[in-house]
Amino acid sequence: MRDVFQLAPLVARVSAAVTHGIGFTGEAALLGWAAMGYAWRRRVDWREVLRQLCVIGWSSLPAVLVTVFFSGAVAALHTADQFVQFGLSQVIGGAVAVSAAREIAPVLGAVIVLARAGAGMTAEIGSMKVTDQLDAMRSLGVSPTEYLVSPRLLAGMVALPLVFVLAVYAGCLGGYVVAQGSGVTLGEFSDSAARLLEFRDLLGGALKSIVFGALIVLVCCAAGLRVTGGAAGVGRQTNTAVVIALMSIYIVNYFLAELIW
Repeated sequence: MRDVFQLAPLVARVSAAVTHGIGFTGEAALLGWAAMGYAWRRRVDWREVLRQLCVIGWSSLPAVLVTVFFSGAVAALHTADQFVQFGLSQVIGGAVAVSAAREIAPVLGAVIVLARAGAGMTAEIGSMKVTDQLDAMRSLGVSPTEYLVSPRLLAGMVALPLVFVLAVYAGCLGGYVVAQGSGVTLGEFSDSAARLLEFRDLLGGALKSIVFGALIVLVCCAAGLRVTGGAAGVGRQTNTAVVIALMSIYIVNYFLAELIW
C-alpha cells in the first residue's frame, strides 16, 4: 500500500504533463487556424512577411548549410569505404543524395531554424506579452494573431523549403568531399545521384519542410502568447517551446515518412 502512495505524486505529474500537452496542442492548432484565416482573407502585412523571411530563412541559412554539409560528409564517411570494397562505388552518390533529400536536409534544417529563429520568436512575443504590448494592440483593435503570427506562419512555410533546396546541395557536396577520398570520382558520384534521386524524394523533402516551418512557428508563437511572470516566465516558455517543437519535429517526421514513402 505504501508503494501505491509513493507512486501517486509521479502519476499526478505525468497526468498534469499530458493534460498540459493536449491543451497546448489545441491552442497551437486554433492559433494556426486563425492565422491562416487572416492570410486567406489577405489581411496580412506583406512587408512583415518579407522581414520574417529574412529572419527565419536568410539568417539561418549559413548554420543550416554548414550542419548539413558535415552531416552529408558523415553519411559518406560511414558508407564509402564499404561500398567501394564491395564494388558499389556507383551508388554512393545516390545514397548520399537520397538521404540528404529525405531526412538530413529537412530535419536538420528545421532543427537549426528552430534554434536560430524559433527561440527568438518566443522570446520576442513573450516580452511583448509581459510588457502589455499585446493588450495595447487589442485596445487599438489590432489582433496579435493577425499582426504577429500570420506573417511568421507564411514566412516559415516559404522559407524552410527554400532553405531545404540549398541544404540538399550542401549535403551532397559534403558527401562527395569525403567519398573522393575513397576513390570515387566526380562523374561516378554525380551520375549515381542523378540516377537514384527521384523527383518524389525532393518533393517529399520540400513537403516536410513546409510542415516543419508551420510547426515551428505555431509552437513558438503559442508559447510566447502564454508567457506569464515577467522575464523569468519568458525564459521558461522559450525553453518549453524549443523542447516541444524539437520533439514534435521528430515525431511528425516519422509519420510524414510513412505517409510519403
